[in-house]
Amino acid sequence: MPHQIFHKRNYKQRIIRKYKTTEEKLQKFSNTQRDEQDSMRKFYPRVINKTNIVFPSDELLLLNKSLKYNLSYKHKNLIRTLALGAETTINQLPGFEQEHTRYQDGNNTKAYINSKKKYNT
Repeated sequence: MPHQIFHKRNYKQRIIRKYKTTEEKLQKFSNTQRDEQDSMRKFYPRVINKTNIVFPSDELLLLNKSLKYNLSYKHKNLIRTLALGAETTINQLPGFEQEHTRYQDGNNTKAYINSKKKYNT
């Protein structure tokens, strides 16, 4: 029995020592990472406006995305295609849900068209 108690104490001490060394390593690592980040942090503006044109902030945000940003292609008949797809899906619903779903889809389509008109002016 005394031998088991000695083993348990020794085991606990080894675990405590292991946690302490791991904690010290983590602290050391996080401190060095923080120092390296502060020394390397130097940002330059992505867009330098050399004209007399003043761009709104939303346009500057878009320009700052640089060449990595890809404007999505707008399909000519997007709303018609979406409406046909929605109608095909609605026809597969039970009869009592179809009219309500068509109504919701119509409202969503109107909201989409109005939001596009607002930004395209």
